[in-house]
Amino acid sequence: MVLGLAELVECRDGKTDGHIKRTAKYLEILIHAMTESGLYIESLTDEYTHNIIRSAPLHDIGKIGISDDILLKRGDFDENERDYMKLHTTLGGMALQKVIDATAGESFLYIAKDMALCHHEKWDGTGYPHGLSKYSIPLCARIMAIADVYDALTSERHYKKPYSHEKTVNIISIGAGTHFDPSIVDIFKSISNKFCDISKLYNNNLEVTK
Repeated sequence: MVLGLAELVECRDGKTDGHIKRTAKYLEILIHAMTESGLYIESLTDEYTHNIIRSAPLHDIGKIGISDDILLKRGDFDENERDYMKLHTTLGGMALQKVIDATAGESFLYIAKDMALCHHEKWDGTGYPHGLSKYSIPLCARIMAIADVYDALTSERHYKKPYSHEKTVNIISIGAGTHFDPSIVDIFKSISNKFCDISKLYNNNLEVTK
């Protein structure tokens, strides 16, 4: 059911095909590396880790509420369109809260809500929708932020060619302490070759921007 709901978004836009599966795999690789290194070990219990991986496909569920005119637009957004697109985080959080309210509220749904709502928040507080910073951003969203950006940069979009793995790793590294949790970026850099392997499986024959 989780995958079915998430794929409702992807079926509207062929250019993001596979995004939910790739980001879920990136997130899983990153979480296991964090656990092995002892980073945030007090939070990354077996149950929490299982629930993050389980709920990862729902992080962009709010895009189902974004109009085709914006979601499928070729080229850059203007300021109003960019602000409208940002609503997918709020819409996702609201949708998942309704599911929580109407059910027994399984624990993974709370994590899914946090991830959908907060995966565009930034470590320095300049993200959206609430301008959260540092540890006020849920851990699941801080992890997903790296997986999501890696996939966005290394995949083709209506408005861009895919970036190379090396360029993407450099961009994420530069964003440590501003966009991303610097401790998680350190782990990402140490296992980024595994991200590259996943990206190659899905993105063969794409023209890459160096």
